[in-house]
Amino acid sequence: MKTNRFCLILGLMAVSVFFCSKKDKVVNPDGNTTGNNITVNQTVENPYGLDSLYVSPTDSMLLQASTVAPLETPDYQWTVGNNAVFQLVPDPGDASKVTVVALGDSGATTTINVKDLANNQEKTLSAKVAVWANMQRFRYAGSLNRHHYFVSKLKVDWATAKAKCEESNGHLVAITSKEENDIAKHARDMVNEDVWIGLHFQFDLTSKDRNKDLKWTLWVNGESVEYKNWASGKPDFTSYNQDWDTRYFGYMDAAGKWVNSRAVVKYYVLEIP
Repeated sequence: MKTNRFCLILGLMAVSVFFCSKKDKVVNPDGNTTGNNITVNQTVENPYGLDSLYVSPTDSMLLQASTVAPLETPDYQWTVGNNAVFQLVPDPGDASKVTVVALGDSGATTTINVKDLANNQEKTLSAKVAVWANMQRFRYAGSLNRHHYFVSKLKVDWATAKAKCEESNGHLVAITSKEENDIAKHARDMVNEDVWIGLHFQFDLTSKDRNKDLKWTLWVNGESVEYKNWASGKPDFTSYNQDWDTRYFGYMDAAGKWVNSRAVVKYYVLEIP
């Protein structure tokens, strides 16, 4: 029995090493903004460590605990709330370290607890298997406020981009702040071409004054367009022959500004909450 358990641990460690070598995984979960007597993955930039972690499906992440000002030599014990969601692989030579392997489906959640038995301290992290895009179709562009952003590898028209994003459990990027605009700009720079964003105009087809009723008031996910970053003179609503054109959609240019265009093909930015 002990031999079988040892072989299982070695096997899981080998798997975790393989997963850790993968590209485009979640490696920077949200930080902890409050103090605690045990920190997990403490850094100079994040001195309180992590309160939560996101790991992409079938990927892994190394966690390391540290007791603040211990009176006794720490004796760590790690447990997971649901081992069907995450598997813990301890480091044989250092009880403060454990590799977390995501086994559950995208969106599955649980908790991971670490106790310092010698100093009577403990910390519990929320843990989630990140909803993740198909990396054969997308490239990872970064995260913000627990949302993850991807840029497509293929060009499509706006309507197809919208559908592809929804198939990926997300939506075309809805930009509601300068920080989110910067993420979309980074995604745009990854392909070095303009990218579709989640804007299109709506108006009353029966109106006699469409110029008055043309609106860019909602993103595709229903959020209001409050933050705006239109290029000079945009949005522009007329087609080349000066007739009204109902096929205008928003995209981001090289300067990170928003422009509207007809439904030609472009790369696009996916946002997964």
